[in-house]
Amino acid sequence: MRTSRASLVVAFVFALVAVGVAPVAADPVDDAARDRELTAEELVLAWEEAILFNLAPVDEPLPITGDAELDDRIRAIAVMRGYQRQAEPSGPLATTDGR
Repeated sequence: MRTSRASLVVAFVFALVAVGVAPVAADPVDDAARDRELTAEELVLAWEEAILFNLAPVDEPLPITGDAELDDRIRAIAVMRGYQRQAEPSGPLATTDGR
């Protein structure tokens, strides 16, 4: 009985492959992202909404030129143009594939 059941399962799998039924994707979200290009707006949204680890909020503004008054003016112009301060890495960057 077990042998015939195993034979039926193998035959069924071969039949599915023969008619072109693909196996279930390991990660459908990853596959969907790979199958199309994101628009500029989608990329910005993905960056803003991503939960990124190893980041710390920027508490104090970093100096730009060293002149506090000029730095404040530059920051004010940047904010008027849409610049938003973002978190920065709180530790060293990780290596990937030895890089």
